[in-house]
Amino acid sequence: MKHFLPHFIQENYRHGKLEGRLRAFTMFVDLSGFTRLTEKLMQKGPEGAEELSYALNHIFQPTVALVYEQGGFIPNFAGDSFIAIFPYKEDSATHAEISGIALRVAETAQSTLRRFISDQEDPVMAEYNIGIKIGISEGDVKWGIVGSKRKGYYFMGEAIEGCSDAQVRAESLQAVADERFLKFIRPEIIDSESIGDGLSQLLLEGINLSESAPHTNSAPKLPKPDPVVMEEFFPKEVFENPGIGEFRNVVSVFLSFTGVNTHEALDHFSTVVLDQSENFGGYFKEIDFGDKGGVIFCIFGAPVSFENNLDRALEFITAVQDDLLHMENITGARYRIGITSGTAFTGVIGSGERCQYAAVGARVNLGARLMMQAKWGEVMADENVQRNRNFKFSFKGEGNFKGFEKSIPTYVLSGRNLGGRTSFSGNYFGRQSELKTLLDFAMPLRENRFAGVAFVFGEAGIGKSRLSYEFRRSMRETMAVSWFTCQSDQILRKPFNPFIYFLKYYFEQSPENSQERNRELFENNFLELQYELTENRHPEADAVRREIARTQSVLAAMVGIHYTNSLWDQLDARGRYQNALSAMANLFVAESLLQPVVIELEDAHWYDDMSREFLLQFIRRAQGYPLFFLVTSRYEDDGSRSFIFRLNLLKELQIPNTEVDLNFLSPEDLKSFAEARMGGKLHSDLLELIQRMTQGNPFYVEQMADYFREANLLKTTDGVVQLQQAEDIQMSDSVKQIMMARIDRLSGLVKETVKAAAVIGREFELPVLSAVMARQEEFARKNGDLELVLREQIQTAEKWQIWHAMNELRYIFRHSLLREAAYDMQLRTRLRELHHLIAEAIEHLYPGSEERFVDLAFHYEQSEDTQKTNKFLEKAARYSQRNYLNRQALKYYEKIIDNLLKNAKKSKKIVKLLLRKGAVHELVGQWDEAEQDYRSALDSAKKLNDWYLIGRSNRRLGQLLMLRGNYTEAKKHLDVAVTCFELANDQVGIAKTYGNLGTFFFRQGSYDAAKSWFAKAIEINRSVQRDAENAAIVANLGLIFMNQGHYDEGIRWLEEQLDIAERAGDKQGLTTLYTNLGIIYLEKGALDSALLCLEKGLALSEELGNKLFMTICIGSIGSV
Repeated sequence: MKHFLPHFIQENYRHGKLEGRLRAFTMFVDLSGFTRLTEKLMQKGPEGAEELSYALNHIFQPTVALVYEQGGFIPNFAGDSFIAIFPYKEDSATHAEISGIALRVAETAQSTLRRFISDQEDPVMAEYNIGIKIGISEGDVKWGIVGSKRKGYYFMGEAIEGCSDAQVRAESLQAVADERFLKFIRPEIIDSESIGDGLSQLLLEGINLSESAPHTNSAPKLPKPDPVVMEEFFPKEVFENPGIGEFRNVVSVFLSFTGVNTHEALDHFSTVVLDQSENFGGYFKEIDFGDKGGVIFCIFGAPVSFENNLDRALEFITAVQDDLLHMENITGARYRIGITSGTAFTGVIGSGERCQYAAVGARVNLGARLMMQAKWGEVMADENVQRNRNFKFSFKGEGNFKGFEKSIPTYVLSGRNLGGRTSFSGNYFGRQSELKTLLDFAMPLRENRFAGVAFVFGEAGIGKSRLSYEFRRSMRETMAVSWFTCQSDQILRKPFNPFIYFLKYYFEQSPENSQERNRELFENNFLELQYELTENRHPEADAVRREIARTQSVLAAMVGIHYTNSLWDQLDARGRYQNALSAMANLFVAESLLQPVVIELEDAHWYDDMSREFLLQFIRRAQGYPLFFLVTSRYEDDGSRSFIFRLNLLKELQIPNTEVDLNFLSPEDLKSFAEARMGGKLHSDLLELIQRMTQGNPFYVEQMADYFREANLLKTTDGVVQLQQAEDIQMSDSVKQIMMARIDRLSGLVKETVKAAAVIGREFELPVLSAVMARQEEFARKNGDLELVLREQIQTAEKWQIWHAMNELRYIFRHSLLREAAYDMQLRTRLRELHHLIAEAIEHLYPGSEERFVDLAFHYEQSEDTQKTNKFLEKAARYSQRNYLNRQALKYYEKIIDNLLKNAKKSKKIVKLLLRKGAVHELVGQWDEAEQDYRSALDSAKKLNDWYLIGRSNRRLGQLLMLRGNYTEAKKHLDVAVTCFELANDQVGIAKTYGNLGTFFFRQGSYDAAKSWFAKAIEINRSVQRDAENAAIVANLGLIFMNQGHYDEGIRWLEEQLDIAERAGDKQGLTTLYTNLGIIYLEKGALDSALLCLEKGLALSEELGNKLFMTICIGSIGSV
């Protein structure tokens, strides 16, 4: 355990000594320019706050170690500064011994400055552009332990004031001492230069104090930290889990005071502040007598957050003002306060010898600046604080503060706002009006007709999911209806993820099951559907059943089940995409033949592009069946509504649609809802509190009710529910604060489990979480079985309504905001570590799973493991390309190319990736982008002087230019490609280019030249045992012979290739060959043979879902 409490204070408190005096040398270390740096880094968000904490610890940790090595100790860390105290016994030590201690203090200062100067050579530290100043003094130090329920401590006196004053006069990289210190230093050892007012700069450069200063054999051994004593001074959350910092929205309260001159007065003054800080849930960080005089610093929101941190801080200030009024009138004690609110890094500053739980951020620094600018008796606030509706503020003006580049608006607290109650409108308890709208709109389902599309809009937590649930319950009470939920994943947004979510639920798939069990469940559900369709009397039932049977392997592949030698195996990327669309649409249609279907598109604002494209296609077909689309969505950031089905499209297709906008609950409805949730009639004070905090958001009400119960804040008297201490509760209107408060209510181990699960996603799998938590220090130290311990944490979190089980081994956060709060509070370094552990766990648990490539790329990217990120980005890109997920493929290719370009100017890998990316662009008709990729690849290949890659780049570019009709340039590139492949001795590349040249001449009607090139390509492919590659070439060659009237020659070529394709099982090639053979027979007039071939071609194209060849075959059969 670390020393959160100075050992000096701990040992005196254990021995019952609460005040005293000592003689000591003191050293004030201050970082100049730190506030400016803080403001700059905080603009970068959490990453900047983390850099800030790194800078502080990097500078302070070695200095702290030096202080303790030399026999000193540190009372507090005041953000960017600290004071070190080096005691000595003036009554027993000789002057030489005391001088030796003074030299050790000077040596500590010298080592600190030298280390800081060397740090500036580190590019990371150099860019921070901060300085360091040191002040040194000697004299009396008074100390004391204050407080009743919660303890605090202080160090003050002439030595503290002396080093503070000396530091103020120091420039960057200077150590300045006063006369009291210098009298112990011999000039021949350390020279000094007077700067006036009894202060001198120590000239420490070029001297070796380590030879002059006497040293003890070893650093003083510190007593072990005593947790029992520490809990008297700090909340246990400060020291129970000190290793992990967090990001929190904190309220910083700085209280400057004067006129409190005795220990008794300071004890009374501090006890008031300590007790009120404890009452309102604040963290009393310290009493500090530094360069700002007497200062007390309190934090609200860390280490424990409440749902109303700002209200609590303002109530704390009001209570302190009331309590200190009497003392101020009697003793003349005065105070002034600065209060700010904003995001800060919260965690441990210092080292093992001495550390402190602190908050670091620009708004924290601003709080101290506001305190110093406030008049005595005044409370100055920033704009974040003045937004609070329960208190009144007056504008003081724009202020310019040291370390802040821009002027900042400031306000003065003027009292409570007794008229700040929020008003509500509308009658929405149970959402009866909105529910009736949906039920009325769904009436066509009762007549077995298409109903249309209902859009439900509302902010997070407003009750969209609850309305959907009530609608589903009401529908099922009065009719048989199937309800299919397609829930989106807002983090990864993988292609078709809402529908894959539905399919896995439909077929009862689970990643925790064995592959055999998943296959068994899939087949059982599939057979049940087949049987129901067989028994169904709908005229389309048989056709739909046959299509369901045809696409079985497609549906299986979408949920991760693979059938060898299946339709899915035979399909190319385009075929897989088209068949996936067809299979999903057909499944919904099949279910609608059995009974009406509601398709719930949950959180449509997070739907991926491929899912949107499917819906736009399916909506056209859906009109003929008893289907209802229920679309729930949040508003955009600007308050606008985004429709997943364009309204003009719905109008064009004459599809009925309606919109429901969920608003806040009215006070009457909120009262009914809250009383139902909390189990009784509510006291008027409690109801007023809930109305003010929730502003009518039902999810906020739920969270508040849960929190009140968990914290045992409620009591029931004569059937009326009320708060135990109503006067101490001022709830916030921020749901994030509520989430943070609920998470903070968990024990340390459960809390860390929740935070780790949040990094996996809203849904998480127990095996992955188990693998991650096995690497956590707390779990490793825990006795017993890891799985048992983890299940205890899982069950505890489930008990406290953080998540619920989807099945035995899969869980889901009850609300995405809970997951987001747990995720966002963690440090970037911690998130990087967790993302890496998650990726490693997925790799280990699901080796070779193609579906996981996207997840692995995402987690490795977040962990900043570039090598692994690139590895799985490429795998994900190729997987997406094979499955015709073109937008995703382009996205991943773009990412990996950008990553590689950052690290290597010349790379064969980049050329190959550019060619693959260009091929995707070409496939989807983005020819400009494809040409740009091919030309970039060609330029890079030339720089590498790689004939093979130059050949590939020229071939792809030539082929594209040919498609675009630029025959002259296309021919040049294809000719160059042939030469390059010959130099590289690449027969495959030569064959492909010959095939391109054949197509080139075929398109221009030069049939003899085309035949010559095709023949060469065929010969090479046969020589390298790539006969199956000849299918498309031979099919085109046959058409050339047909166009020249040589029907039999064309037939001969195609029939020979048919044998090869049959042996290879190349269904794509067979489709092309049978179709073209049928066309040749048709042109020849052999109609029976033509019909036979075309029917085979049609059957194959239907099996593959190849709509182009289906169209060609049907048209040709019509001609027959």
